[in-house]
Amino acid sequence: MATILIIDDDKDVCESLAEALELFDHDCEVAYSGEAGIALAKSNRYDAAVVDFGLPGLSGVETIRALRVEHQDLHCILVTGYLSEQIEEQGTQSGASAIISKPFKLATLQDAIQAVKARS
Repeated sequence: MATILIIDDDKDVCESLAEALELFDHDCEVAYSGEAGIALAKSNRYDAAVVDFGLPGLSGVETIRALRVEHQDLHCILVTGYLSEQIEEQGTQSGASAIISKPFKLATLQDAIQAVKARS
């Protein structure tokens, strides 16, 4: 079980991911912007954050950078519908523990969460 922060501006995606991950016995909280996710992380402890690349305001990469400054042990998983070498490089440089291309199967996300938790 992990405590997971899901950051995505698409409320339906956030809620659906949270509900699905809760079936794997994870506790989930959602934020609809990078700024809101950072604020939640300041007052809560998470094992992992699932962050959308294409956030308005702070991008997913900027959000991960900010999260990792405050919480070096937080595992961040960047999800994107526009995977390219450049995005992979940006994600890696920001401190993302894993990068997943949309659309993805729930099992793929669950595997990534288990893999980053195993590194702890």
